[in-house]
Amino acid sequence: MLRDFEPSERVAARIELSAGGWLRGQDAGVDVMGDGQLVPFVGGMRRRVLDAGSDEAAFDAVRRELAD
Repeated sequence: MLRDFEPSERVAARIELSAGGWLRGQDAGVDVMGDGQLVPFVGGMRRRVLDAGSDEAAFDAVRRELAD
């Protein structure tokens, strides 16, 4: 019933940005995992992980996604 999660599977913090309108806005952000890894994502309810290699690239990927 109970499961142990590794630090790489736990979200320690989340930075989420919204752009656009209330109904048709774009959501994107970065999850900071328990092991310090940054995981950029797009979408609110249905999240999709964005490709990024380094810390700076994670924020660049979010910037590119919201600029489109």
